[in-house]
Amino acid sequence: MPLTCARAVLYGKADMVPLDRPVAEVAALAKRDLRPGDTLDQIGEYAYRAWIMTTEDARAAGAHPCGLLTGATVTAPIPKGALITSTRRGHGHCIAKGADVSRMFAEFFGKETGYCRGRGGHGPTLIESVTYRWRGHSKSDRNRYRTQEEIAGWMARDPIARLTATLIEHGVLTGAEAATIEAEATAEITAAIETARSAPDPDPVEATRDVYAWPIP
Repeated sequence: MPLTCARAVLYGKADMVPLDRPVAEVAALAKRDLRPGDTLDQIGEYAYRAWIMTTEDARAAGAHPCGLLTGATVTAPIPKGALITSTRRGHGHCIAKGADVSRMFAEFFGKETGYCRGRGGHGPTLIESVTYRWRGHSKSDRNRYRTQEEIAGWMARDPIARLTATLIEHGVLTGAEAATIEAEATAEITAAIETARSAPDPDPVEATRDVYAWPIP
């Protein structure tokens, strides 16, 4: 048993006390020239060795903690003796470098308060597009379960019209170009409708095809 553990058990004395903040970081120096595509092994093996740095220096240099290097892939040449740094924002690395966990989880959920959006990164973003049906389900649906004010409010929020207005406002698109795009889309839809109307009626025998796993007599 280590002497420090024995003293703690027998005499209730601790040789070490926790500090109020991190003061050092165990970084890594390359033991050999590392090339892109190399996979890093564990500490004490062949790729890198431990190097103690102050927390401030490690953060300023972008040093990658030794404990998080195992299995990592080298993406740029690292000469022998050079500090191994990271360009990856994995969540484990993020925590190890003193990141705020609340902001890290905000990033997971695509929030604007997440780290990538807050620091100019371009992490993945999940967009949930909610649409609104302007008309009824069918010709027999008279739309009496919602008000005209509700429908008008959603029509005013039409994403196509809003995007068009934004593009024109910022000079990305002109009004004439927007009208041309709309006319082309309308023509394509009209042609598709006419093709469907002029197509021959399907054989009634085919009505249940691909509906059931076995033929219906």
